[in-house]
Amino acid sequence: MQILTDPAIFIWNKEGFIEASMTSGSNVITEWSWTPSESAIYTVQGLGNRSFSANFTYRKVEEGSQYNVSVTAVNSVSNSSTSLVVSVYHGINGISFNCSSEIIAEENATFIFRMAPATFSPNGSLSAEIYYGDNSTSEILNLTTRLAEMKTYGVSLTKVYAIPGNFSILFRMYTEWDELNFTCNIIVCELLISVLSFDKYAKRNEEIIFDFLNETSLNFNVSVNFGDGTVYENNSYILFDPYSIQPFSKIYNGLGEHNITTTICNSCFCVSRSKPINIFGMVIVNVFFMIERVYRNEFYEYFR
Repeated sequence: MQILTDPAIFIWNKEGFIEASMTSGSNVITEWSWTPSESAIYTVQGLGNRSFSANFTYRKVEEGSQYNVSVTAVNSVSNSSTSLVVSVYHGINGISFNCSSEIIAEENATFIFRMAPATFSPNGSLSAEIYYGDNSTSEILNLTTRLAEMKTYGVSLTKVYAIPGNFSILFRMYTEWDELNFTCNIIVCELLISVLSFDKYAKRNEEIIFDFLNETSLNFNVSVNFGDGTVYENNSYILFDPYSIQPFSKIYNGLGEHNITTTICNSCFCVSRSKPINIFGMVIVNVFFMIERVYRNEFYEYFR
């Protein structure tokens, strides 16, 4: 029976594994010792030539430490021993990543990543790559010389999204031995500048058409309070689809001035505007009575 191992690299406080193989033996118990007081026992099942992994987590380590790990394999008929060198490095820890959640198209989206001040700096060269989710080229950063900045104010990036939409961002931070990934979503909206159009004066009991004077290219949700206790709402339009909002109508039964409040919303924000409408009744003029009065007055003036 013989046990074989290869040199291994571990990241502090993260589980790692050592690949090993055995040439023969059954019901083998292996003991792994990396310090006088720390060891672990693994039972290897099976027969003949086979491979297995031994998992460990190193929690006590000095920067860039190397450990000589001894391995003993024993069963009821024989035993074997070997040793290997394990390198243990500080990995990427204490990182926070934040991004803007909602922005207007053509405005800056902000990305900030920080490292907790008390965190061990990772061994090796620290780099980051950010994928912005809009088919643009990813951006690569060398952070090895910016660790102090990361532990104080943080490192920030800005990105301008020209097209509205929902974008998934991937932020990947890595060294030669460790990697950490973060994701976030950004909703990019266009500015809501549509205005509801209608006649300022309208007749009672007649249909009034409402439509938007539109400078917005995408759909939005609509809510209109007509000022008489009735409300029109339409949330069925698919946001980020091309503008397809249809006109709608309303009939007022009462006279007087009503204040119409329109609220339109996209995925980022809402805009409200108010505008009055005056509802009047039919003006009935007694034409014959007016004509009779005119002629009667002229007759009196003639014979007076």
